[in-house]
Amino acid sequence: MKLKQKKKGFTLVELLAALVILGLLTMIAAPNIIGILQSTKLNTYARDAEKLVTTAEYKFRSDTSIVKPAADHCIIMNMKYLGSGEFKNAPYGGSYTYTGKDKEPQTKTYDTELNNFVVIRRIGGGSTVKYEYHVQLVEYIYSKTRFSGIPLTRFSRIKDDSPIDYAQTGITTEPIKVNDTTPTSIQITNEDGSTFNCPVDKRYTA
Repeated sequence: MKLKQKKKGFTLVELLAALVILGLLTMIAAPNIIGILQSTKLNTYARDAEKLVTTAEYKFRSDTSIVKPAADHCIIMNMKYLGSGEFKNAPYGGSYTYTGKDKEPQTKTYDTELNNFVVIRRIGGGSTVKYEYHVQLVEYIYSKTRFSGIPLTRFSRIKDDSPIDYAQTGITTEPIKVNDTTPTSIQITNEDGSTFNCPVDKRYTA
């Protein structure tokens, strides 16, 4: 008659070893997962900025009533003018279109559609004329009383570089805004990294 063998379970030492290994794996993997999530959110800014520029470029080329800027001058179109229907879900849970007071100390009133805009700069003249696009796209995060997104940046850079190089989180001061009267000039960055104070011929603000 055969005796039944007792089934062996895990010893306390083996369970502790497994927990230690699991903890180490989690410590290694967590930063990578956080990095992927962060990269995804920043890439959303890049895609949304591209949508805003594409809309501005279409209006600029198709609407004959839009003023063409003089050489080395700019025009600006803000989100109120371009339309905000495609920009409902900002990546960090804020809003591209927030209107109202700040959370604390409720002394400022924001209209974030004025902070989101496209600058179109004319370079050269005659047969050599070309137009250069710059974009600012930010969301206002009410719960944290801050902005996050892409401060005014040359659009070609957004297409060529990683968003981690130009997108910013935790912006505590209100970015540039465009309304009916301001700005009269705007500082933009050239391809060589130098800055240029571009006179604004016209602001399109709906």
